Amino acid sequence: MERYLSVWNSTSVCVILSQCVELCLSV
Repeated sequence: MERYLSVWNSTSVCVILSQCVELCLSV
């Protein structure tokens, strides 16, 4: 369970970071 949460956490962080990069590039 903890391993699954850590994987989901890192995945969500990657998604958030990629969205921030796209926003920065589109500005």
